[in-house]
Amino acid sequence: MFGNHRTSFLSGVVNMAILFLDVDGTLINYKARIPSSAKEAVIAARKNGHFVFLCTGCSKQEILERHFDFELDGLIGGNGNSIEHPIFTFWFMISNPSI
Repeated sequence: MFGNHRTSFLSGVVNMAILFLDVDGTLINYKARIPSSAKEAVIAARKNGHFVFLCTGCSKQEILERHFDFELDGLIGGNGNSIEHPIFTFWFMISNPSI
């Protein structure tokens, strides 16, 4: 799902964007399906040099269960608790339970 690593990540790219897409109700409709228009838009954006990340409250496991059949560049999941990209992965934890 998060593959097809492009080695020129932000290197020499002038007219590019990083797109952050919500999942439920945005990329996936309320019938729990990905409309073909959404899939085509993601594929076209990546083909044109843009990066597409999912940005969701869902965990990675919940996203993997959705069976996306196209590539994405990364995931910001768990309401920002994890960031995943083929080059790096960050997991945020609160080390002080009194917070």
